[in-house]
Amino acid sequence: MSLSSFGEASVGTYNGNHKSQTINASNKADSIFARGGDDTVYANGGDDQAWGGHGHDIVYGGGGNDTLRGGEGNNADEGNDALYGEAGNDTLIGERGNDFLDGGDGDDQLIGGEGDDTLVGGAGADNFAFYPGWGPAGNDRILDFTSGEDTLDLRVYQLSQADVVITSSGSDSLVAVDVNGDGLADFQITLVGASSPVWSDFLLV
Repeated sequence: MSLSSFGEASVGTYNGNHKSQTINASNKADSIFARGGDDTVYANGGDDQAWGGHGHDIVYGGGGNDTLRGGEGNNADEGNDALYGEAGNDTLIGERGNDFLDGGDGDDQLIGGEGDDTLVGGAGADNFAFYPGWGPAGNDRILDFTSGEDTLDLRVYQLSQADVVITSSGSDSLVAVDVNGDGLADFQITLVGASSPVWSDFLLV
């Protein structure tokens, strides 16, 4: 099923169904609710808000400063989503599942959520943020972290440097995060190809 220039509520609002579909939005500031199914969403131009909903979704932000959410899958299937911010200063939120987030051009914020996520900031000064809102973070991988430009945002946990352990593994850096002070890592971040992060790259409090 394909939706184009479709709106149940008003122009610029796109409501899908619970089947797999392709949604092509306008070049306005749209609100897109794909709902169920394994969907492909093209938000196109404008500052859009898009929710993939249940299932394994692919969402393209297009131009504009967009907020893209993968949404969670149903029951045992949490939805492994792919979000592409493309141009603009975008916010990408994977929520549950093992997601792939690519900010594209611009100064983006990427939030993997629960699961083992793969994050790409793209060009610009990007913020990789970690929140407990969808359950525990997994073992996330950041493929293009640039020390001195990008940031790892752990402020929601109110940590000290003692709660974060950085080790090297070949050309990668492993960041182990203890959020409850028991001395054990609650989740890990792999900075692929980034062998020398510094404390100024971290936002802890």
